[in-house]
Amino acid sequence: MQYQFDAFILDTEHLTLFHQQALVSTDQRMIRLLLLLIEAYPESCSTQALLQAIWPATVVTNWSLSRLVSDSRKFFKQHGCHSPVIETVHGHGFRFGTELLLTKVPASVEPVGNVSGNVRHRRWLFTGLSGIGMAFLMVLGINQTTGMLAGNAPAETDLLYGEPAHVLGRILWVDDNPVNNSEELAFLRAKDLAIYTVTSTEDALLLLGMYHYDAVISDMGRDGDALAGLKLLQSLRASRIEIPFFFYTIAVSEQKENLLLGQGAHGVSETKQELYRHILSLFTTDDCQECLESKLSISMN
Repeated sequence: MQYQFDAFILDTEHLTLFHQQALVSTDQRMIRLLLLLIEAYPESCSTQALLQAIWPATVVTNWSLSRLVSDSRKFFKQHGCHSPVIETVHGHGFRFGTELLLTKVPASVEPVGNVSGNVRHRRWLFTGLSGIGMAFLMVLGINQTTGMLAGNAPAETDLLYGEPAHVLGRILWVDDNPVNNSEELAFLRAKDLAIYTVTSTEDALLLLGMYHYDAVISDMGRDGDALAGLKLLQSLRASRIEIPFFFYTIAVSEQKENLLLGQGAHGVSETKQELYRHILSLFTTDDCQECLESKLSISMN
């Protein structure tokens, strides 16, 4: 069975997605999410049902699903689909986009690009199943579909959507180039902090409206907007959201720091050590400040 919406075709037999007749490489979890939502359409799927079907026999938080939804929305937007493919049903879960025309099409589209021959001839017998049947089969057998896409398709083990147990705090980090912060991310995670990264103000505001975080770290400029970080801070403060907000940026002058602090920032860092001191101080009592400085000194040497 194949479903068409906008310029996309979702092939339920091959568990593949096409854009303008060309096969696109994407996270298999996104395929599973779309299948569940389409099979349930026009009804919505609950958060719990989606978690159980997409992460069978795995303990994850609601954040895992929210991150997947956010990444999926970004994927479709980047491919020119401006109507919402995944809609939020507040207090329940998610639904396939009601603004999109969803149609069934003959299974005649052949994969284009670098796809293993095994994918072309495999049959999963999903045609005609109800939403419940689809979810049941996905729980039993969907793990076997990993590795179907050759080339640069991301392996599931490379994706981190879960949260470690007994975290000290939760940090939302907004930066359009998170790879530049890999050392800092590793350091803070080693301190039992759960760090979640997003690349846009839009995603940051969405998550801050849904979940609790203990602090936000943001760059200053991104996506061609030199003041993107400041605008995010101003938006939060205008909404009376007083979460600790820290800038991690370059070329920090006294004037720049005073401006950002005056807008409601809790700190401005140019170096890793300054950033660590700001963040770790949130989870350190006053009588442990000397201990904190000692740990930072040892870690940075």
